[in-house]
Amino acid sequence: MQKKKLNKKIRIGYYSADFREHAMSYLLANLFEQHDKSKFELIAFSFGSEKNDEIKNRISNSFDKFVDVNSKSDKEIYKLSKDFKIDIAVDLMGFTQNSRFNIFIQRCAPIQVNYLGYPGTSGANCIDYLIADKILIPKENQKYFSEKIVYMPDSYQVNDSKRKISDKVFTKKELNLPEDGFVFCCFNQSYKITPYVYDIWMKLLKRVDGSVLWLIKDSDIGSHNLKKEAQKRGVEPDRIKTLREKVNDVKKNTKNKENENEAKSSKIEKVAE
Repeated sequence: MQKKKLNKKIRIGYYSADFREHAMSYLLANLFEQHDKSKFELIAFSFGSEKNDEIKNRISNSFDKFVDVNSKSDKEIYKLSKDFKIDIAVDLMGFTQNSRFNIFIQRCAPIQVNYLGYPGTSGANCIDYLIADKILIPKENQKYFSEKIVYMPDSYQVNDSKRKISDKVFTKKELNLPEDGFVFCCFNQSYKITPYVYDIWMKLLKRVDGSVLWLIKDSDIGSHNLKKEAQKRGVEPDRIKTLREKVNDVKKNTKNKENENEAKSSKIEKVAE
């Protein structure tokens, strides 16, 4: 039997629809840049938007190959992975929007890993490892996972060390927050707030005099309902403070960046149909 020829470097494939202006890419951009290119070769399989933006261009420059596979079927992406001789396939999405989990069911690489985008079990035997930490998945909870858990020494969540931190120092008054009260905050979208969690938050507010809960106001209806639910739980509605996202400004800035970046050259490789 002929022995399989090994790659000169360990070839890692990263698979995602979110190599773009997205929370995942903001966390991951510097991770790709930190790989030891003398030992690893990186190939991105992008099945998201074909539009270029600032973060996508930055990420694409970190890879040896950045392959747009948006128009390809799962089977074609699986075959392409085999053609590239991927050693380790990293699924950055799990069961999130626009994921292509069937690629991994077909076993596109000898070792398949779940990381970051969906830090829960796939319940499938095709994912070998899940990267976590002991807060995310305590050892006693490993029995609920089909994957073997690989623990990072501190936090599993990578971040971008190059991100610029604003010099602006806000006052509580500017943000409509009490000068002396303790501020609890959660900046997740409101649909992620469950009644169980909200019950706990309201109990905390009742126990800590003068405290407030600071949330993102992603819609008028959502904000109204959260205040109404606070009142039902015996908490004054005005103790629920909201931060209005400047949605229109964000959209405008993003659009401007897209227009600028479309004119820039990128080494994104478009695979021929």
